[in-house]
Amino acid sequence: MSRDIIKQLAKKKWAGKDWFPNSLITVGQILAWQKLTDEEWLEESLRFNSKGSSSSKEDITQNLVRLETEAPEHSRDAFKHSETFIHSIPESTFEELTTLLTVAWQQRLIEHEQVVPSLVEALAGHEVHPFSLPDSVVELLTGLANPGDEIYCPFEASTALILKAQTFTAQCYFETESLSPLPAICNVLLNSPVELKYNNPLLTPYWTEPGTLRTFGASIALLPDEQTLDADAVTDLYGRYPESCLNKEILALFHTLSQTKGRAIVLISQTFLQKSTQKEQTFKQKLLHNQHLKTVIALPSDLPLPGKSSAALLVFDQQQTFDAVTLIDANHDFFKSRALPPAKGSRLRNITSLIEQSESFSNDRFARQVTYEDIAANHYNLQVSRYVLPHHQLKLNNLIEKLETSPLTHLAELIRGQAIRHQDSMHGESFIEVLPGDINEAGEVENPEKNIRTADQLKRAKQQLLKAGDILLVVKGQVGKVGIVPALCGHNWIASQAFIIVRMKPSTHIQNPVVLFRYLYSPLGKALINRIKTGGKVPLLHTEDIHSLPVPMINNQDQKQAIASHNDIKQAYAEIRFLRDKAVNINKQLWSL
Repeated sequence: MSRDIIKQLAKKKWAGKDWFPNSLITVGQILAWQKLTDEEWLEESLRFNSKGSSSSKEDITQNLVRLETEAPEHSRDAFKHSETFIHSIPESTFEELTTLLTVAWQQRLIEHEQVVPSLVEALAGHEVHPFSLPDSVVELLTGLANPGDEIYCPFEASTALILKAQTFTAQCYFETESLSPLPAICNVLLNSPVELKYNNPLLTPYWTEPGTLRTFGASIALLPDEQTLDADAVTDLYGRYPESCLNKEILALFHTLSQTKGRAIVLISQTFLQKSTQKEQTFKQKLLHNQHLKTVIALPSDLPLPGKSSAALLVFDQQQTFDAVTLIDANHDFFKSRALPPAKGSRLRNITSLIEQSESFSNDRFARQVTYEDIAANHYNLQVSRYVLPHHQLKLNNLIEKLETSPLTHLAELIRGQAIRHQDSMHGESFIEVLPGDINEAGEVENPEKNIRTADQLKRAKQQLLKAGDILLVVKGQVGKVGIVPALCGHNWIASQAFIIVRMKPSTHIQNPVVLFRYLYSPLGKALINRIKTGGKVPLLHTEDIHSLPVPMINNQDQKQAIASHNDIKQAYAEIRFLRDKAVNINKQLWSL
């Protein structure tokens, strides 16, 4: 019956209105008011009564505003901003919802254990509740956390985890910088064992002890999205953060660990796992130096998670050290299935097996243990797909191991394309920027047209001037696309920032850049490039990985064959183009204008 109440209040005719989420927050605040009345927490003048439906909007507003300061301290945050929420609701709608809630209260129809999940579900995706977590993810998070410990939960997972907090046997401590009263409303309605504080834990952590941070037995944290903070805004009195770090996601990770003495379960973007710039390597080195990281779980890429196109779970245990990290691919079909309508994407399944695999590695079908030394050798790249390989990638590894190879950097100079801003000025020089779309079907750069003029970045532009025989490898976006600069190369062609230039060194065993181009264009070359591709919204190839790309020793006969094949391929595509143009011209002769 309680679910029907919320469904009736969340009528389709209201759902598209600007005030709709505010009306449901007001419903939650009135439900909390009724509950505090039933439990005799309120003085006579503040209690909800059977006249609630006939009370004016102004009277109810005044009572909710008073509750923000006069209700028991543990419940005051549930009534935050009540006047703002009520003010936006049309008079007729407000009267309808208060009448329904009053009747439901009088008839004892409200079961808060059913109302709260329905309320949260109806508000999912709105500004007052943007961080909705699928139930299967919440089940995994709490299952990994050893909920017998006291649990600290900072940041924006609060609402979803408060729903689960009733099953915990220990006290929970939640800290969120959200302005929404929804977490506090849920806390009151469910009698959750939660202390909830509205606060910014990164800048002014609430739970402290003299001279230090309070530490908790376990932590569960949904980290905020990656964004760069202003240096003046980052203050740290407790020595939590790496030097010169302004990335909010990384700061949140180090904060969570600083307040955890046992196990920390952290939901983080896979972008962090993949990055291997010198700065990111330094942060990860600091993160891993105590060897407390136990498990990395790559979650399904189509799992509906707030603000994260692909995410992973990190499991730390601050009371143990590990020689190796267990990496688990939960994108494997064994761990995912299609979400139940109306939800989209996938959901987790076999969660108990996933937790068991994290606790005790046992199956290399979808997991692997990787030593800390191997992680360091891979530039601290923690992307699971780099280590847990599908069958075809294992087959590829076996093939490469049988060949005599050299890393690409021994054969070629690698020059990363940089962004060049166009300046409308008479000063400087003009260039033509080659884009991925300028590579034709045969793999050659053809007729680039983008004109750029620059004076301020002249030195940078000249560093990426192209020469005949240069190989262009796309490292951002259409990663793995490869082209070669023809003999008729413009004197002012430059590579765009989407490319890395692969320029043959003199006196190597490969005698012609066409041979290296054809190798990178081949099924084997493409498979090796795909192996080092990182995921995320924008696929990337990292320069360090390209440097170590294996190139087999190619004998003279095979090199001659590669050059002959290249010429044959060019000829074939020229004939295809001729026939295509011929077909177009034939068509134009029919009923021409």
